[in-house]
Amino acid sequence: MTLYSSTLNITPGKEALIDKFPFFTALPPKQISRLVSHIQPRSFAPGVILFHQDMPGSRLLYMIVSGWVRVYSIGRTGQELTHTILGCGEILGELSLLDHKNHSATALSITQTEVWLLPGTDFEEMLERYPKVSKALVNVLVQRLRSAINHAESLVFQDVLGCLAYEILYLAEHHGKMVGDTYELGFPLTQNELATLVGATRESVNKALSALRAKNLVNLDCASIIVLNPAGLKRVAYERGR
Repeated sequence: MTLYSSTLNITPGKEALIDKFPFFTALPPKQISRLVSHIQPRSFAPGVILFHQDMPGSRLLYMIVSGWVRVYSIGRTGQELTHTILGCGEILGELSLLDHKNHSATALSITQTEVWLLPGTDFEEMLERYPKVSKALVNVLVQRLRSAINHAESLVFQDVLGCLAYEILYLAEHHGKMVGDTYELGFPLTQNELATLVGATRESVNKALSALRAKNLVNLDCASIIVLNPAGLKRVAYERGR
């Protein structure tokens, strides 16, 4: 397995950059054109690691154009803990660019994923010269911190059923597509991956999923997760410790 599955020859345009990553709107047109000329498009097959936990920072900002990336850490026993799932319009690798330390987690593509890579020197210059962009990045980091706090609370205060309901609902509300009264998540998550998201065993997650299916709240297959009853799933999450 290689780090990059392929290099794309498609150069992103200014409009595409702003459309997918709105925090660049504070930049003047000339600076946007410069960034576009420095961006390196890459395509990752499913199951490719973009970067490893504790690996020295690659001095690149990863900007997800399409597809999905799972961000997780691995303990000394080999057990995984999934921190978040990121999709189109979201960024990766910003922490190691800001503090010049190793990556704090591993990033893995879970679908075919297209990423734009921005050199760290351009990223740092942009933050230094344009305070509005720095403020926009702070807002992104604040949202990530709030999400991490909620995730930690879910792991501590809820049982497996409640935690699973909460995490599926969170993914649906933040990444899902509304189809009538339901949410559809267009990426696969195995029961093992769901177990790493809620800090439980695969067997416990299997039992919890069966309970959610029996209540006609969710449907899970090899290609997607469908939340059939968001309000009912929310009730389960909050009845089980939230």
